Amino acid sequence: MTGKLIYSGIVVVAALIAVFVLRRALEASSRRLNMPLLAARPLRALTRYAVVFVAITLIMEEFDLPIATLLTVVGTVAGLIAIAFVALWSVLSNFLCTLMLILFEPFSVGDDLEIPGDSVSGKVVDLTFMYTTLRSPTGEHVQVPNNMFFQKIFTRKAGTTSVGLSDQLRQDQPSE
Repeated sequence: MTGKLIYSGIVVVAALIAVFVLRRALEASSRRLNMPLLAARPLRALTRYAVVFVAITLIMEEFDLPIATLLTVVGTVAGLIAIAFVALWSVLSNFLCTLMLILFEPFSVGDDLEIPGDSVSGKVVDLTFMYTTLRSPTGEHVQVPNNMFFQKIFTRKAGTTSVGLSDQLRQDQPSE
């Protein structure tokens, strides 16, 4: 066991030295080629991650741990994080856009809106933290995600009886 720890220590020290030497070599090469340091940054990061990956692989082999296990765990965790981020991003986007709609009030409940590119139109009847509900001319209710009002151009015709968006959020029922 002591031999494995000493080997691991040597691998870590060698990896640190390799990162230092490779960083200096990349900096010298970028100066010689008149490459901006900012342009070399991705290459430096890729080199650093490659050295760390090789070091972890060598240490895992020393302890008889299969590299496939590491790759499976890392891939699974990365996938779960990506899925959670996308789901959370959508909810947070709509929530923050609702706050912006309340703050800037580009329309009110009772106004007629149209999103020409999506062929969506109707009278604003409700606002929640996720959606703005429009009643179309045919009487259908169309729910538009609140972040769409910051991604699309829309037209507004002021209604005769309008209710402010912040007032609508305090009501229990949609304004019909």
